[in-house]
Amino acid sequence: MIPLDSSLENNIYPLSVLEERFSPGSTVTQANWDYERSCIDLVMDEGGNQYVVRIPYYAVQGSLDFPGVTVRLEKPHFLGCYSPEPANNTHGKPSAFSADSDDRYEENREAGKKALQRVEKLLLPG
Repeated sequence: MIPLDSSLENNIYPLSVLEERFSPGSTVTQANWDYERSCIDLVMDEGGNQYVVRIPYYAVQGSLDFPGVTVRLEKPHFLGCYSPEPANNTHGKPSAFSADSDDRYEENREAGKKALQRVEKLLLPG
């Protein structure tokens, strides 16, 4: 996971607004939630690749298992870029980035920033 600086961090939203705005152009999954914390994984298709951005959040008013909960966003992370073409690995499966090489890390960090800009456009005015 690559942490990404974002103007989304610390913003407060009704959870229903996040789900509504993220759904049209991406796949939204919620993983690892309890009654106070969770995250949204956004899977976005662009140029034949899938980019995955994780946005963790926690409840500031209400509980995540009740309608109308309000949440505060935390620092987003770039989870990876997946290509439908077979990667050069021993299993023949598409693979996510690895931070083994500084060049690859920076390349994926830039891809993560680009994907996050799309997310910011959905939520931030302007």
